[in-house]
Amino acid sequence: MEGKQLLERDKAQALECHNRNADRTHGWSAARQQSQVQVAVQVNMPTPEEQAQREADHKRMDELTARLRSLTPGGGGQAPAQPKG
Repeated sequence: MEGKQLLERDKAQALECHNRNADRTHGWSAARQQSQVQVAVQVNMPTPEEQAQREADHKRMDELTARLRSLTPGGGGQAPAQPKG
């Protein structure tokens, strides 16, 4: 159907009626009339002391990881080969 055909009075009225029925049948108009849901989020930012502690913890974990890598066979930080089977 072309645009001019859709603008003809009889077809335009039929399409409008069809769309209204589809809205009612599928509940689309009811869904549009519902109020929007609001979401509130509270994000607690770390204090400078907490950031310093986190950085110290990460540095310590990096040191432990480096030690473990030096103790594993291959030592290059590669995971041990998994047996195929």
